[in-house]
Amino acid sequence: MQISIPTLPLPLIGALVLLWLLARLWRQGGRGGFLALVALCAAQSLLIALVHHYGLTALARVQPLGAALIPPVAWLALVSAGIRPLARRDLAHLAVPLAMLAAMALGGVVIDALLMLAYLGYGAAILGALRRGADALPQSRLQGGDRAATVWRLIGAGLILSGLSEGVIAAAFALGQPGLVGWIIGGYGAGLLLALGVLSLSQDIATPPQTPEAPPDPARDADDAALVARLRDLLARDPLHRDPDLSLARLARRLGVPAKTLSAAINRHTGENVSRLINAVRIDEACAHLRAGASVTQAMLDAGFNTKSTFNREFRRITGQSPTDWRG
Repeated sequence: MQISIPTLPLPLIGALVLLWLLARLWRQGGRGGFLALVALCAAQSLLIALVHHYGLTALARVQPLGAALIPPVAWLALVSAGIRPLARRDLAHLAVPLAMLAAMALGGVVIDALLMLAYLGYGAAILGALRRGADALPQSRLQGGDRAATVWRLIGAGLILSGLSEGVIAAAFALGQPGLVGWIIGGYGAGLLLALGVLSLSQDIATPPQTPEAPPDPARDADDAALVARLRDLLARDPLHRDPDLSLARLARRLGVPAKTLSAAINRHTGENVSRLINAVRIDEACAHLRAGASVTQAMLDAGFNTKSTFNREFRRITGQSPTDWRG
């Protein structure tokens, strides 16, 4: 007797991995918007598996609506996690799922076109919002450097790829090749797993943003220097850098200037972004603690770091050595 070996389709594996990531983020105190995005992606991946691999075709009716929710939820998660609190004007993004409800009554090419436009449009919007790297996310913790911006860039690129896959699926049906749809969905599942693998390693990614050259402006340079000096004076009087949750927005409020003004002044005057400047202050303090005889862990915590990976990376960037080697 031949024994059949049960197999799991890629979308189901993707859903399970997403649920694991959701639980991990929840334990780590993840923010609501990003948790909602991961949960929605897990539900949609599970829905794809049930419809296309387990024959529950009745669920196919809600699949377009779930797909239409993902792009605006991704954008709102980015806004709430890193840019600003959500406001009433953000309700305008409900237009996408509402338009999908109308498109579902028409079916076919209208659904495909709406999904492709939504994914491509929101993906491009996310990438556009992150042109300034970590400084584009004033609500994010400065300790993480460009890590958050890198993760959101991956999400934006993933939305664009999903939009392109929707176009390929529509083309497969139009060309009378529905058999290709399974391969496309399978490839999408594999791409999802690959993206999740990169996302799980995202804490080790730190790509410094590129600051464009600007013509010299003595008056502006003097203003930039004065603002950076005010920031350093503030940190000397009130060591805000010791708070691991410190953000650009909080620093700007204490100085009474817009976050963009502070970010741009630091970029121009130091050639670094805000995150690197604050982490340099933290490393200076950590070195002082190490000289006074503190352990590496205690120096890390007292200086405002709460993860060893970030501390070690920033310490080596600034001193050229590991904390243990530097202490000798």
